Amino acid sequence: MFEKTTPEKAGISSQNVYKFIKTLEKRGLAMHSVLMMRGDKIFAEYYWHPFNKDFCHRMYSQTKSFVGVAIGLLEQEGKLSLSNKISEYFPEKIDRTLPENLKNLTIENMLTMQTCGEHQIGFIILTLTVHTFILPKTAPMLFPVPAGNTTVLPHRF
Repeated sequence: MFEKTTPEKAGISSQNVYKFIKTLEKRGLAMHSVLMMRGDKIFAEYYWHPFNKDFCHRMYSQTKSFVGVAIGLLEQEGKLSLSNKISEYFPEKIDRTLPENLKNLTIENMLTMQTCGEHQIGFIILTLTVHTFILPKTAPMLFPVPAGNTTVLPHRF
């Protein structure tokens, strides 16, 4: 799905990525995985046992943040407006019997969770699929780690 590259080709030190992962382990954080990207390329992956690439993670409400950011970017690019009705994007999914209040729900209503009415009959769901890439802990790092000390992992990628 995404092209893979080395941290160096992405402008990041492999040694710093390695230090970051080791720091997470030292702190005893309950990590499942780390995936680092720059642009549309994955430059680092690391996974802790017992997780693997096919393990489905429960995202709960975390996807709301991704949807909110995606909607903000689309609005900034002029591709949509928060006042647009959700039903405009999925006309084939709108049943004629759907109440007007649900047909008139806007993107802003959905983002601010103002979708429940006194008699909510149905749902219009806007979803964003997030894929998790996972390897067993025993898998080797997917990038070379050079010898020697380097600076701290940059906060921005």
